[in-house]
Amino acid sequence: DMAGHLAAATSTGGITFKQAGRVGDSPIVGAGCYADDQAGAISCTGHGESIMRLTLARYALSLTHDRPPAQACAEALGQMYARVGGC
Repeated sequence: DMAGHLAAATSTGGITFKQAGRVGDSPIVGAGCYADDQAGAISCTGHGESIMRLTLARYALSLTHDRPPAQACAEALGQMYARVGGC
């Protein structure tokens, strides 16, 4: 924004035949999207249940403090797959 603050946003296509009342990863801060003025901003897409279990956006962004963004994302996705079997 004009003050230099970051923002992140994520939309969803939803899941076919989802359960009534299901909340996906998009509205959960740290799961589908995350912004931190010091670290950066990120938006994720994919299997929402897996993304929520790891809070993928927050986790991936936390890895960027000592590695390039592409490497941080690859490691975060690997961790998600290893821990929760996400895709």
